[in-house]
Amino acid sequence: MSEETGEQMDSMLLPFLLSSDESEADNLLADLLSGCAVPSIESIVRSMFGGPAAREINYGVHQQEDIEDLVGEIYLKILRRLRGLKQSPNEDTIKDFRSYVAVTTYNTCTDYVRVKYPNWYGLKKDRQMMSLIYYGRSSLVQKRPSSWRIS
Repeated sequence: MSEETGEQMDSMLLPFLLSSDESEADNLLADLLSGCAVPSIESIVRSMFGGPAAREINYGVHQQEDIEDLVGEIYLKILRRLRGLKQSPNEDTIKDFRSYVAVTTYNTCTDYVRVKYPNWYGLKKDRQMMSLIYYGRSSLVQKRPSSWRIS
């Protein structure tokens, strides 16, 4: 890893990335994931799908298995990214690991809702556009028959 990349990389990741011993790197990775990533992932997923506000919105994630699958999918995305970063450290950097975990978690949860409940997700966007029009903050303009733009 070059000095320049090391300066840009989150210092939390450096011990894992700079480790030359494979078993030590695996242990550092496991500690990094269990100590930082997993608690953040579980907290964000729980806030999105398990809290009182989420129950009111009713995303439809009623089964614990769905939540566990979602947490596992996020975990694997982060694990793959970190292993790829270890193999090719000069290609890309993670400047803030905690933020990376949070953004990955939120994006994966949003994708989950979009795929599993496409009608609900589309309705949410329609409500947002209609509330913008209703409260007079913008107007909806149709550019083409199948395309709408908020102005």
